[in-house]
Amino acid sequence: MMPPYAMAPMPPRPVDPEMEVHLVVRGDPGSARYQLEHAMMTMGWRIQWGFDGWSGTASKGDKTLHMLFGVFAMYYEAQVHLRPLAPGVVGVTVYRVGTGCMGGLLGAMKVRAEFRRVGEYLPQVFAHYGVLQQVGRY
Repeated sequence: MMPPYAMAPMPPRPVDPEMEVHLVVRGDPGSARYQLEHAMMTMGWRIQWGFDGWSGTASKGDKTLHMLFGVFAMYYEAQVHLRPLAPGVVGVTVYRVGTGCMGGLLGAMKVRAEFRRVGEYLPQVFAHYGVLQQVGRY
Protein backbone atom coordinates (compact mmCIF):
# COMPACT_ATOMS: atom_id res chain seq x y z
CA MET A 1 0.00 0.00 0.00
CA MET A 2 1.23 3.48 -0.85
CA PRO A 3 1.73 5.99 1.96
CA PRO A 4 -1.01 8.65 2.14
CA TYR A 5 1.32 11.50 1.18
CA ALA A 6 2.12 9.75 -2.12
CA MET A 7 -1.54 9.82 -3.15
CA ALA A 8 -2.11 13.54 -2.59
CA PRO A 9 -2.19 15.59 -5.80
CA MET A 10 0.75 17.86 -6.40
CA PRO A 11 0.02 21.59 -6.28
CA PRO A 12 0.41 23.33 -9.63
CA ARG A 13 3.84 24.79 -10.15
CA PRO A 14 4.35 28.24 -11.61
CA VAL A 15 5.62 28.12 -15.18
CA ASP A 16 9.21 29.30 -15.38
CA PRO A 17 9.92 30.18 -19.03
CA GLU A 18 13.54 29.23 -18.47
CA MET A 19 12.51 25.74 -17.30
CA GLU A 20 9.57 24.64 -19.44
CA VAL A 21 7.56 25.50 -22.53
CA HIS A 22 3.86 24.64 -22.89
CA LEU A 23 2.09 25.05 -26.22
CA VAL A 24 -1.33 24.10 -27.53
CA VAL A 25 -1.42 23.55 -31.29
CA ARG A 26 -4.10 22.62 -33.81
CA GLY A 27 -3.73 19.52 -35.94
CA ASP A 28 -2.99 15.86 -35.47
CA PRO A 29 -0.18 14.62 -33.19
CA GLY A 30 1.85 13.38 -36.16
CA SER A 31 2.10 16.81 -37.75
CA ALA A 32 2.84 18.43 -34.36
CA ARG A 33 5.64 15.90 -33.87
CA TYR A 34 7.09 16.66 -37.31
CA GLN A 35 6.93 20.42 -36.74
CA LEU A 36 8.55 20.08 -33.30
CA GLU A 37 11.33 17.87 -34.69
CA HIS A 38 11.97 20.31 -37.52
CA ALA A 39 12.06 23.31 -35.18
CA MET A 40 14.41 21.62 -32.72
CA MET A 41 16.71 20.40 -35.53
CA THR A 42 17.08 23.92 -36.91
CA MET A 43 18.39 24.95 -33.46
CA GLY A 44 20.85 22.03 -33.38
CA TRP A 45 18.82 19.74 -31.09
CA ARG A 46 18.06 16.09 -31.82
CA ILE A 47 15.13 14.18 -30.36
CA GLN A 48 15.33 10.55 -29.30
CA TRP A 49 11.71 9.41 -29.09
CA GLY A 50 10.65 6.88 -26.46
CA PHE A 51 8.88 3.60 -27.12
CA ASP A 52 5.46 5.28 -27.27
CA GLY A 53 6.60 7.74 -29.96
CA TRP A 54 5.05 10.76 -28.23
CA SER A 55 7.59 11.49 -25.51
CA GLY A 56 11.33 11.52 -25.57
CA THR A 57 14.58 13.28 -24.83
CA ALA A 58 15.94 16.20 -26.80
CA SER A 59 19.66 16.86 -26.58
CA LYS A 60 22.22 19.25 -27.99
CA GLY A 61 25.96 18.85 -27.73
CA ASP A 62 28.15 15.99 -26.57
CA LYS A 63 27.77 14.58 -23.08
CA THR A 64 31.27 13.06 -22.93
CA LEU A 65 33.00 16.27 -24.00
CA HIS A 66 30.89 18.17 -21.48
CA MET A 67 32.02 15.87 -18.68
CA LEU A 68 35.64 16.33 -19.70
CA PHE A 69 35.71 20.05 -20.44
CA GLY A 70 32.72 21.42 -18.50
CA VAL A 71 31.58 24.84 -19.64
CA PHE A 72 33.80 24.78 -22.74
CA ALA A 73 31.79 21.93 -24.32
CA MET A 74 28.13 22.39 -23.42
CA TYR A 75 25.52 19.64 -23.36
CA TYR A 76 21.83 20.46 -23.06
CA GLU A 77 19.02 18.01 -22.37
CA ALA A 78 15.24 18.43 -22.28
CA GLN A 79 12.21 16.18 -22.04
CA VAL A 80 9.60 16.42 -24.81
CA HIS A 81 5.96 15.33 -24.53
CA LEU A 82 3.13 15.44 -27.06
CA ARG A 83 -0.36 14.81 -25.74
CA PRO A 84 -3.70 14.94 -27.59
CA LEU A 85 -6.01 17.25 -25.62
CA ALA A 86 -9.09 17.05 -27.85
CA PRO A 87 -9.78 16.00 -31.43
CA GLY A 88 -7.53 18.18 -33.57
CA VAL A 89 -5.73 19.76 -30.58
CA VAL A 90 -2.31 18.69 -29.26
CA GLY A 91 -0.41 19.80 -26.17
CA VAL A 92 3.35 20.17 -26.61
CA THR A 93 5.54 20.31 -23.50
CA VAL A 94 9.31 20.75 -23.46
CA TYR A 95 11.08 21.05 -20.13
CA ARG A 96 14.68 21.37 -19.12
CA VAL A 97 16.30 18.46 -17.31
CA GLY A 98 19.72 19.75 -16.27
CA THR A 99 20.69 22.96 -14.53
CA GLY A 100 24.16 23.34 -15.99
CA CYS A 101 25.79 23.47 -12.55
CA MET A 102 28.45 21.02 -13.70
CA GLY A 103 29.90 23.92 -15.68
CA GLY A 104 29.71 26.24 -12.66
CA LEU A 105 27.93 29.58 -12.67
CA LEU A 106 28.81 30.23 -16.31
CA GLY A 107 27.43 26.81 -17.29
CA ALA A 108 24.16 27.44 -15.45
CA MET A 109 23.82 30.80 -17.18
CA LYS A 110 24.45 29.19 -20.58
CA VAL A 111 21.81 26.51 -19.97
CA ARG A 112 19.23 29.11 -18.91
CA ALA A 113 20.03 31.24 -21.97
CA GLU A 114 19.77 28.27 -24.35
CA PHE A 115 16.45 27.16 -22.94
CA ARG A 116 15.14 30.73 -23.01
CA ARG A 117 16.04 30.71 -26.71
CA VAL A 118 14.09 27.46 -27.17
CA GLY A 119 11.12 28.95 -25.33
CA GLU A 120 11.10 31.98 -27.60
CA TYR A 121 11.68 30.09 -30.84
CA LEU A 122 9.13 27.25 -30.57
CA PRO A 123 6.03 29.49 -30.35
CA GLN A 124 7.32 31.46 -33.35
CA VAL A 125 7.68 28.28 -35.41
CA PHE A 126 4.22 26.96 -34.59
CA ALA A 127 2.74 30.43 -35.23
CA HIS A 128 4.52 30.47 -38.60
CA TYR A 129 2.86 27.14 -39.45
CA GLY A 130 -0.45 28.74 -38.42
CA VAL A 131 -1.30 26.10 -35.81
CA LEU A 132 -0.45 27.82 -32.51
CA GLN A 133 -3.50 28.20 -30.26
CA GLN A 134 -2.06 28.97 -26.84
CA VAL A 135 1.25 29.55 -25.10
CA GLY A 136 1.35 28.57 -21.44
CA ARG A 137 0.19 25.73 -19.24
CA TYR A 138 -2.78 23.83 -20.63
